Amino acid sequence: MLLSIIVPVAPNEISWLRLMQDFGPIQDEAEIVVVCGDSHQQSIILNKLDHLPLNLRVITAPPGRAEHLNAGAEAAEGDYLWFIHADSQIPRQAIRRLKRILPQADRQVFYFDLKFFPDGPRLMEVNEWGVWFRSRFFTAPFGDQAFLVSKSLFNKIGPYPVNAAYGEDHLWIWQARHKGIAIKPAKTWVMTSARKYQQHGWLSTTGTHLRLFSKQYLREFWHWLKRHICRLPLAKMKL
Repeated sequence: MLLSIIVPVAPNEISWLRLMQDFGPIQDEAEIVVVCGDSHQQSIILNKLDHLPLNLRVITAPPGRAEHLNAGAEAAEGDYLWFIHADSQIPRQAIRRLKRILPQADRQVFYFDLKFFPDGPRLMEVNEWGVWFRSRFFTAPFGDQAFLVSKSLFNKIGPYPVNAAYGEDHLWIWQARHKGIAIKPAKTWVMTSARKYQQHGWLSTTGTHLRLFSKQYLREFWHWLKRHICRLPLAKMKL
């Protein structure tokens, strides 16, 4: 099996059914590993997806997105892993681009740019630019940007941190950076829901994300900086 698509599904999440339709163009080249929280949810998902011509497995894992992502990666039989959030949508051009860059995922992590469904405030275009800027200039893509990596490289980076209060996807990217692994754009996009911005307000939700990201980024950047300073020749000289 060439590719394993890992989809963590939260309790009461229903948007994964629409997402499954997007995998038709690669149904003969990929397996889909859906990860949920318990056997009851597992049965519901299997019943709803039974009619789709997909190489599909539904497994259970302890609560938490990091736990789900790690369980999916461990269960995956493919050489490459593609982590997709359940409320995403995958355009055809993203599938075409995926096929072209797949061999390069042996030595780097790819992320996709992000566009939002029209289910949120009109200001979501600002967030799309913000995601592009954060990913390119801070090398800090988030998990809804569909990380693509070979399984061997994932094992080298290590699992998603399960004890993080938030931002396990951002911290995983830092794990890769600490090990000198490149983080590169796939140069196309996936789509995701903006409903939480509609429900909780654009300003409040965007502000919360910026605050939490800045706090986490500054901490991790300081660790990265100290590590690189210690590698400088002058830092190793004995006085």
